[in-house]
Amino acid sequence: MRYQHDFLVLGSGVAGLSFALQAAKHGSVAVLAKRGRSESNTAWAQGGIAAVLSPGDSIESHVKDTLVAGAGLCREEAVRVTVEEGPARVRELIEMGAEFTRDETPSGYHLTREGGHSQRRILHAADMTGREVERALLDAADRAGLQFFDEHAAIDLITSGKLGVAGYARGGGDGGDRALGCYALAKNGQVDVFLARVVVLATGTYSAPAGGLALAVLMLPIVVLTAEEAIKAVPRITRDAAYGMGCTRSQVAWKVLLPTALPGILTGVMLAVARAAGETAPLLFTALFSGFWPFDGGRPQVMQPTASLAVLIYNFSGMPFENQIELAWAASLVLVLIVLVFNILSRALGRSRI
Repeated sequence: MRYQHDFLVLGSGVAGLSFALQAAKHGSVAVLAKRGRSESNTAWAQGGIAAVLSPGDSIESHVKDTLVAGAGLCREEAVRVTVEEGPARVRELIEMGAEFTRDETPSGYHLTREGGHSQRRILHAADMTGREVERALLDAADRAGLQFFDEHAAIDLITSGKLGVAGYARGGGDGGDRALGCYALAKNGQVDVFLARVVVLATGTYSAPAGGLALAVLMLPIVVLTAEEAIKAVPRITRDAAYGMGCTRSQVAWKVLLPTALPGILTGVMLAVARAAGETAPLLFTALFSGFWPFDGGRPQVMQPTASLAVLIYNFSGMPFENQIELAWAASLVLVLIVLVFNILSRALGRSRI
């Protein structure tokens, strides 16, 4: 079949729905979901939303906490945009009907303190924040009259270049190659055609490297900060003694400072591994999940959704089947053993070699 809309959005997660709700004020909107409309990685996010909502908190405090926790990896301009606009975005969700966990504090909401935050500013809906955000957005989408096409997997974009026509440029002239719509495979095997003036790709992508990078970003600040503290803890007299014996700076660094600080550095690595081992939300947003290792012709396909213990535990722990619950317990034991092995290795490798 052929469908015509003003706006076409591929993806029914928080990004796609947020755009679609704004676009609905200016024309008709079609939202394509490759599964059900509520089956997106947004719904799997179990943590919370960090925003300045309490009277005792401030934008500057949130910015400072983020930059410190980022250990030099953050762009301050991007941090400020996120932190400054965060409270307004949260209020929009509340106005849409999102129900976050409440309490008797001045803010009216149960705010928790996590990670590198110096204030309580994590807003959550029990332990299923993503699902509540998705529910509120979908309810708002129904009220706005968005048209959903569930079980439609986009297989190719329709572009002006493929059709041999000139693209439209605002203000006139040739706009080059531009998206005009897409072909989508429906559940019944039929290929439907969707055309629109504006096409938005909010599909995301999942892969093992993306999951690894997400966990590395979580681990790196812990390793950097603990390494810095471990090196600072080396007595000044130890360094002075090395210089007094005629050692160069590189020799002091590699043969004195590093071996002496090694136990502290390895402890930081162990803490970082333990921190990353139980993470679920970053993997859901980057590697998603697969019940098996994806292979094609005997070669691993790392650019596909990938299996991970943390997500397996999260998925199977709530299942009604006894064998899957047992698998969740077994995976939890494996994670604990991994942390224990890293602990033992750090103790063994961290013995002083001076």
